[in-house]
Amino acid sequence: MRLFDLHADTLTACFETSEGLGDNNRQISLRKTGQFDSYAQVFAIFTPDGMEKPFDYFRRAAQYAIVQFYENRGSLRFCKTAEELRSASEQGKTAALLAAENGNILGGSAENLLILHALGVRLLTLCWNGENELGCGAVTANRGLTPFGKRAVRACEKLGILVDVSHLSEKGFYDVAETASRPFLASHSNAFEICPHPRNLTAEQIRILRMRGGLIGINLHRPFLSEKNAGLDDVYRMTAYFLEQGCESVLAMGADYDGGDMAPEWGSIDKMELVCEYLYQRGLDETLLDKLMYGNAYEFFMRNLKRGTT
Repeated sequence: MRLFDLHADTLTACFETSEGLGDNNRQISLRKTGQFDSYAQVFAIFTPDGMEKPFDYFRRAAQYAIVQFYENRGSLRFCKTAEELRSASEQGKTAALLAAENGNILGGSAENLLILHALGVRLLTLCWNGENELGCGAVTANRGLTPFGKRAVRACEKLGILVDVSHLSEKGFYDVAETASRPFLASHSNAFEICPHPRNLTAEQIRILRMRGGLIGINLHRPFLSEKNAGLDDVYRMTAYFLEQGCESVLAMGADYDGGDMAPEWGSIDKMELVCEYLYQRGLDETLLDKLMYGNAYEFFMRNLKRGTT
């Protein structure tokens, strides 16, 4: 089985407790991921709303992440370009991509985007649940991007930082769609029609992401899968709905390990093969499952990560 997961908070958790990425007690460790034929992971560094000096925290955490990537370089490659992603895949190494979750780290300064890019950040989740200088989170209010938020979207595209609309308000989403000239993604978001949580995507948002060549990562956080106690059938229902909406080529996994409320059935990444097997038993064929679990995300990043020097 191949796996390309679009969102995990493992690095943030490891930084907080000084644990290593190779072997730890978290839901993701490199020890647990050795079962995959190919594995790529977007590791997010999360800065909560209301944090004092979030940019300073982010910079320390990013430096810690880079050390972890270096210490595990025998089995892992820190990817900042499409060529590096392809090389990691061909060499059988874990491909690690670095994301910043919450634009509060920018502090309203576009210059901080240059530092993010220099540190290797290639995805920026514009908001978390609250408001920041870019815009508003989906569970706070339905306000759109600020003027600075729109400038930041354009600056991200010039630098080669992919814009992530997970957590963003509905108006903010449409502002991104109007402002962006390149594909963007919702790294860890589900469908509102199946589970009416404000963090989930409406049918129209899903349509726009599909038409724009974006990417959607299914989130395994139970409250985003079902209003009841979610199980594997809810993962199937969510997946089937996205496929009914024509998302066969834009759907991926964004499990939210080490950041979400996980069911025992998928409580750590080494159980992802069981999730895949359940979906197969419910009628998804192997070719389609490989696209959802790996291929769609890989192709998206190959198309949209910048090429050339890092």
